[in-house]
Amino acid sequence: MLNLLLLTFISQGGCLPSKSLYEENTDYVQILTQETFKETLERPEEANQFWIVEFYASWCGHCVHFAPTIKEFAEEIKDWTKLVKLGVIDCGNSENGEICQENQVHGFPTMKYYLPNDRLYDQKENLIEARTIEALKQETLKLALEHNVPNANGLGRFLYLENIGAASVRNVVEQNSKDNVLTALVAAPSDLALKDGTAIDLLADLTAFSDISIRLTDVASAEKWSESKEPVVLILDHDAVKMKIELNDITSRSDVLAVLSSTLTTEKTSWKNVVKKSVIIEASDHTDDSWEKYDQSKVYLQDVESALLQLLFYDVNSFPLDGDSLNAIKKYVKIVSQLYPSTTRNIDVDLRNLSSLLEDSKISRVKKRKDWIGLLDKAGLTKLQGSQPDLSYAACKPSVENLRGYTCGLWTSFHLFLSLSPDEQAPLFVEAMSEMILNHFSCLECRKNFKNEIELFPLSDVSDHSSGVRWLWKLHNSVNARIAGEKSEDPKFPKIQFPSNEECALCKTADDFEIAETLKYLDFHYSKENLVLADGEKIIDNSRMEDDPDEIVEAIVDKPKSHKGLVWFFLVVSLIASMGLWRSYRIRTRLKRHYRKISHQL
Repeated sequence: MLNLLLLTFISQGGCLPSKSLYEENTDYVQILTQETFKETLERPEEANQFWIVEFYASWCGHCVHFAPTIKEFAEEIKDWTKLVKLGVIDCGNSENGEICQENQVHGFPTMKYYLPNDRLYDQKENLIEARTIEALKQETLKLALEHNVPNANGLGRFLYLENIGAASVRNVVEQNSKDNVLTALVAAPSDLALKDGTAIDLLADLTAFSDISIRLTDVASAEKWSESKEPVVLILDHDAVKMKIELNDITSRSDVLAVLSSTLTTEKTSWKNVVKKSVIIEASDHTDDSWEKYDQSKVYLQDVESALLQLLFYDVNSFPLDGDSLNAIKKYVKIVSQLYPSTTRNIDVDLRNLSSLLEDSKISRVKKRKDWIGLLDKAGLTKLQGSQPDLSYAACKPSVENLRGYTCGLWTSFHLFLSLSPDEQAPLFVEAMSEMILNHFSCLECRKNFKNEIELFPLSDVSDHSSGVRWLWKLHNSVNARIAGEKSEDPKFPKIQFPSNEECALCKTADDFEIAETLKYLDFHYSKENLVLADGEKIIDNSRMEDDPDEIVEAIVDKPKSHKGLVWFFLVVSLIASMGLWRSYRIRTRLKRHYRKISHQL
């Protein structure tokens, strides 16, 4: 069973939680975990703080691809910490599963915002859809504007709701001077755009200065102080201009901030280094050469098992499960339970148990994640008590952390199950596989791309075993062609059109693939004969399942699995003993008859 599998993973050095896509303890992006998420957002000093959090999975290729954008976004807004803070949490780490689920995160990457004094974790509406740096900045400031987010210090002096006229400027300056506060007046047309930002970005940047009140006005209203009709930044104390910066003379917002910093440190304001620069390490810095010991010409059942565990325990995360989402799981588990190679680990038995439980007419809805885990546990797909399974990959093991692994294991699973499918099951498998991906695969971009792919390769193309193997091969190569060269590609395992010449010399002609030879290769490569099992594991002939699988499932479910070995032992011993007693009885009977016959003759 899978508890034995998990113990084997750990004894073989099962992997620890994946390396974060972001450098731990960086001050530009705050790393959050199951334990620190609420504690951080609900601290008294954070009560007045606007937060944005990215929920990602370290195994997700599109999360890897999106990470540099988040890092640049964090760099851009590093001076906005009085206005907004940016956090990240790895939902691919099993230890963070519950908090990700509580926040209604059903795919990755997902970005959500949390308003001051309003930490509603189970809301589905507080999503940030932007995916570019400029769009993220604009949406952040738009949200802050709409919800009237104050400075984190609660002074509420960051006003950029509307331009204020000259009279209002004078009143603001005088009031600020009485409060021993300087006024930063940004005089610019509303459509002012610097080379790497906007006037509104500059206002957000200025929140990094303490004891300064920031106002936006038009050029005409500031002309009394600026003596200019050009866009300017003015630092005012009473009616005196302490500093004047012509915006047309600068090349970037960073230039403005550099001048302000050097000037204001001698005034009433000190530049606060609210964040310290910290190197954010790219995933490619973490290499691992242990993949080299695995034979890439073989298919390791360990990869299939690990991917199955990750799919069932972590990717099924959109609760409640009902309707299409529940039916997708039912269909996939049922057909995989029939195709999964029977080995001495009996994982196929556990899958049939789960299928039987899901087919129960009483189960029409699974409300919470803990209820789903309860079903997995009842079926025998148990994890270690009080912990999450550490997943380990073999031929799918990456050379760089956070690459391959799970997605490689899924593709391996799909090819294996389809190659093991007889003609009548192949169409059923591709349908179940597709519904499972579209309903439960948590990489959102992958899900969208897969939907587009099956429009090019419709499920109706699959009518039997051979067409199914060909369909999946073409689909897989189409995906490889699309994502080749992306950041999510493992440098040691480039996305090529497979099989390569090294893998199958007969599969390619000068111009294209030789279809017949390619299908022969795929059927052999993903056959039971080419499977590598764990130490001590053996294939069991499961041909009996083809006759009446439902009867066998019922019989297996009713048996106490933990005593199965002992039951068989005593049955065999009893049978041998009975045969011995019967033979002894027969011999004694014959001897008696023989002696009676002799006595009569005498």
